[in-house]
Order: sequence, then structure tokens, then C-alpha cells
Amino acid sequence: MFKSNLYVKFIPLGVSKEEVENVFKKAGSNSLKIISIKLKNYEVNEFGIKTPKYQIGYVLYESVKEAQKAIQFFDEAMGLFAD
Repeated sequence: MFKSNLYVKFIPLGVSKEEVENVFKKAGSNSLKIISIKLKNYEVNEFGIKTPKYQIGYVLYESVKEAQKAIQFFDEAMGLFAD
């Protein structure tokens, strides 16, 4: 497993790779280098029927330092919504 790979949950269905890339490469003031993005539907089995609920994503940055910058940026941004 890559140490510069971020696991992201609860990406709304219908959000594209390009939209995820635009958000994650602009984390912070500098443009970060992303190697790849993979999205997969998270499905729940309800009464024998698989229903997609949201997407999970893997965002692979060029370096661990860049991945850490993105984590720090989003952690601080989430703090804006705390009481």
C-alpha cells in the first residue's frame, strides 16, 4: 500500500473523478500533484438488492508530504463546522 494514498468516504454518487481531483489538488494554497484517483460505489445489501449509497475514493499523491498537506488542510477545514 502506498503511504501517500488517501482513503475518502462519503463522496456523493454522481461526483466524477475530475471533480474529486479539482478539490484534492487545491488542498491548501499550493497545487498538489495527484498520481491517480479511483472511485468505487459503496453498496448496501437491502432485502437481497444491492443499492449504492455513496462512493469511496482513493487519492494517490506524488509524495507523502503532499498527502499530509491535504490531510491537514481538510482536517482544519472540518474544524470550521464544529460547535
